[in-house]
Amino acid sequence: MNVSASIGACFLSSAIDTNHADMNAVLRAADRAMYRAKSLGKGKTVFAEARDFDTH
Repeated sequence: MNVSASIGACFLSSAIDTNHADMNAVLRAADRAMYRAKSLGKGKTVFAEARDFDTH
């Protein structure tokens, strides 16, 4: 059996107050990055970009 993972990750600046940050937006951005990683194939890691935080 082979197992692989596609990972979407999001970096937060230490300057951001995580208690005040919209954590739902962070999770959505990481989720978008994960789906981009999946579209690239098995075993990929993609980091969220500024466009992933767009709500439009």
